[in-house]
Amino acid sequence: MKDLQDDVKGITIGGKNYTSFQYADNAVFVSDREDELQPIIMRLGEICTEYGMEVNVKKMKTMAFSKSGKM
Repeated sequence: MKDLQDDVKGITIGGKNYTSFQYADNAVFVSDREDELQPIIMRLGEICTEYGMEVNVKKMKTMAFSKSGKM
């Protein structure tokens, strides 16, 4: 099975593509652009379905940052 990082663009750090960071039972999904975040979330849903898991959307939060201060 492909990893989430293989299918979608996230952010590049040190020449490696990252779409998420995990710690314990938490995950942060990242992208340089808002429109590139949707494919990451869609792929997460596909992977969860493959493993018989579900994402609790009531606990899901979104946050956007901008270097320029404009959103």
